[in-house]
Amino acid sequence: MAAHVGLLLLLSLGVAGAGYAQSLDSDARGRLSPRLEAVATEPTTARALGPLLSPVSRGARSDAAPPRYGVFVHARDAEALRASDRPLHPVGDALFTARLTPAGLRRVARMESVEYVEAARRYAPLNDLVRAATGAHALQDGTLGRAYTGDDVLACVVDTGIDWAHPDFRGDDGTSTRIRALWDQTLTPRSGEESPAGIGYGVEYTRRALEQALEAPARSAVRSTDAEGHGTHVAATIAGGGRAGTAGAHRGMAPEAGIVAVKTDFTGVGIADGLRYCRSVAERADRPVVANLSLGALRGPHDGTSPLARAVDAFTDVAHRHGVLD
Repeated sequence: MAAHVGLLLLLSLGVAGAGYAQSLDSDARGRLSPRLEAVATEPTTARALGPLLSPVSRGARSDAAPPRYGVFVHARDAEALRASDRPLHPVGDALFTARLTPAGLRRVARMESVEYVEAARRYAPLNDLVRAATGAHALQDGTLGRAYTGDDVLACVVDTGIDWAHPDFRGDDGTSTRIRALWDQTLTPRSGEESPAGIGYGVEYTRRALEQALEAPARSAVRSTDAEGHGTHVAATIAGGGRAGTAGAHRGMAPEAGIVAVKTDFTGVGIADGLRYCRSVAERADRPVVANLSLGALRGPHDGTSPLARAVDAFTDVAHRHGVLD
């Protein structure tokens, strides 16, 4: 009797699993990379694969909530995707980012306007070389006929965050900040907080919010931190004002540049969205912007054809006023 019950249980599980897999036809499954196809069609193994990125709102989600996966969506018909009601964000020519549940993956895979959906790789911070003797002081001191200090440029750092209260990122008065905007992708908005317009995740802190926190630290509402310090180090190398040292001895390459800081989740989607955010801040300020990505990954193509490389190309192509350092 026990053997019969066990056989019936196995049969029922097999039928249920087959039905779940059949919720996508062969064309839809062909639009998903192998790992994403497994996530979308195999409920018993999806959790074993692990999320390809942390859920957008880790703190607010229950353990029973489905995980979200960072994906790049390659468009067959980009205009149709832009007009759809799916949460897809354009980051390049016929290229979109999204953070989708397994059910969301299935819905996107069924869209005829989608060419292919691939999982975003995870990246790691890289900046392990000491700054070489570049002659930056000659540029800053006006030896070449004009002082180049970055005063009319925005420097965007997509990294582990920034120590926004650090003296090197403040104005000469000590309470103003040179950080024009800070977007923390790892936070979930609380009361009074908002995500960047048109993006829908993370928390954005404006220049005014940061200055209010500097004026009254005890009442600070800015929750973003840089626990690793990597992003702070990189931002200071690029645009540190040297206020923390003696007579500006440890200034950055562009000590008067405005700063846009993005604390990324280190997925390809988060990094690409970070570049899009930098571009939007620069366009509102009508300033040229340079973005720094001191990060990388070993897997995947290194010939400029990866989704993130294409997003970087799209960022630098806009009006030729944007550049990326990596």
